[in-house]
Amino acid sequence: NEIIRDDSIGITKVCSKFEELTLKTEYEREFTMIDIEFIRNQQDIFKNLIIRPNKLKTFGMSFIYMEVDTVCKYSTHISFPLISKNRRKVIIQFDQLGHWGGEFLYEKKNDGRWIRSKEFSFRIY
Repeated sequence: NEIIRDDSIGITKVCSKFEELTLKTEYEREFTMIDIEFIRNQQDIFKNLIIRPNKLKTFGMSFIYMEVDTVCKYSTHISFPLISKNRRKVIIQFDQLGHWGGEFLYEKKNDGRWIRSKEFSFRIY
């Protein structure tokens, strides 16, 4: 929620199933070994987690809940985030089918806001 708000990502409809984001070597460089172990444990624990209605918000004229699509045909797909143990770094993939997609590194600043600090890939369809 905080990342979507702070990066002003315009998502109104999201797939209920998290995409799996594989921990690639280029992603591992952003984390410590302790973080990598934590990430692998989190992926195992939450492998069947789904996005429920009234959980994620987006910003339009005000903050509103995103629509959750259980068919996942015409919605934005979000990966389960790779989160550092101290919760200050996150790698997440967004894929807005037919429009854009990519994997991004976000870092939490001392003021509590998230900034996109790196793009691993960015695609426009």
